[in-house]
Amino acid sequence: MELNEPVFTNSVLDSAQLPDYSEADLQPVASPFSRYVLYSTLMYWLPILLLALAARWLPFISSSYDYVLAAPVAVLALLIYWYRLADLRHRGWALREHDLIARSGVWWRSTITLPMARIQHVETSNGPLERKLGLARLSCYTAGGITADLVVIGLGVDTADRLREHLLEQIRQRDAQARETGPSPGPLAEPLSFLEQEEHIPSDSDSADQEPADIGDERSQQTLFSGDEFKADSSVPKNHD
Repeated sequence: MELNEPVFTNSVLDSAQLPDYSEADLQPVASPFSRYVLYSTLMYWLPILLLALAARWLPFISSSYDYVLAAPVAVLALLIYWYRLADLRHRGWALREHDLIARSGVWWRSTITLPMARIQHVETSNGPLERKLGLARLSCYTAGGITADLVVIGLGVDTADRLREHLLEQIRQRDAQARETGPSPGPLAEPLSFLEQEEHIPSDSDSADQEPADIGDERSQQTLFSGDEFKADSSVPKNHD
């Protein structure tokens, strides 16, 4: 590996050349989902509306003012039903080669793109009303997630099952490839190994091995110095008075 070879680059990308998810043709929800919206809204709000109408038989409420309780409930139910219909028209999903896209929302729109490499678990589910209408929802989970990171509702049962099997097959192929090739060392593994080969970092064992030699050298130097000093002293003539 040459020292002048570039190891890591972080170039600026042109935002105009980035891929656009809007180029994918988003699939709308299944047609029975509109009936699901109607039936589920009625199942929730109709009992509340009936209770508001039954309040006229209460002794402390006059029969001429019974609409005061029923009218707001009916208006609120209609508004919620209108909002759910509008959300139905804006919902969509798309399966691409490497990710899954889901869009929802009326005023605050949300677009979620989940890469295939992050999906760890996939499941389909449906309630009694959804089963009656032939609908299902697809939930995708990532590693460490307790709740689903992406939920696609309003799918037909056959479509949801095919999507689940396709995603599970992608997960199986990814896991099999990871077992064969092993974990990727990453872009910095080779430069780090190169540095470890070129630069030796002394350890405690190296210090222990070198310590006796250093002590021996120091003692030999002291011995030589003492001998030289003795010779120098012996060469000086003594003055005998």
